[in-house]
Amino acid sequence: HRPKNPFLKMQTLAEASFASRHFLPIFTTRVSALTNHLPKARAAALEPAGMWVLAPDGSRLTRRFVAKNFLEAMSFLNDAAAVAERPDVSHHPDFHLTTYRTVEVVLWTHAAGGLTDYDFKLAEALGSVACLCSPKWLKDPANESAAVAENIAFSKRNGATSVPANVPAGISAAGASAGVGVGAASAGAEATGGTGTDVGTFLSNVDAESSPATAT
Repeated sequence: HRPKNPFLKMQTLAEASFASRHFLPIFTTRVSALTNHLPKARAAALEPAGMWVLAPDGSRLTRRFVAKNFLEAMSFLNDAAAVAERPDVSHHPDFHLTTYRTVEVVLWTHAAGGLTDYDFKLAEALGSVACLCSPKWLKDPANESAAVAENIAFSKRNGATSVPANVPAGISAAGASAGVGVGAASAGAEATGGTGTDVGTFLSNVDAESSPATAT
């Protein structure tokens, strides 16, 4: 029996079938932010140490550094985005790129209004994503902890197992005796097919970059 009201339309079987396939109910799960001292303890356990900074109120994790150039900054962000999209991670950070190469990654769970297990899992995964940083930024004493962490990540990406604890910020394990920064040693090796014989040339470029006229 069809309704007499011309403005009412009966749903056909085909329409009902389409609706059942494409308009399923959405179920949401409430996520609660970590409280008490949990964020502080979890942040302290992240590797490499010094890479992530916990906000004073415990609601955000932030990683900040200055890349050597714009392309390095964008390469890092693309690699980090790929990690965030992995099925075993599936959590998205806030990316900020300012002055064309200053990178800031902020982690927090929007639905919870703070940090959750998802954020710490993402922080652990992003610890393996490295960037070639600005030599000037690496040498700045104010960035010592972060610089050491970024150097460790970069050296691991390029095959080194660790950076000795007594090596100053900006120095790699392989280049410690020669005073070669992690970025310099790795870039020199890449430029010569992995032999690293062109490190001297690269060091001159680093010195030029760090000079007052062209400091970065």
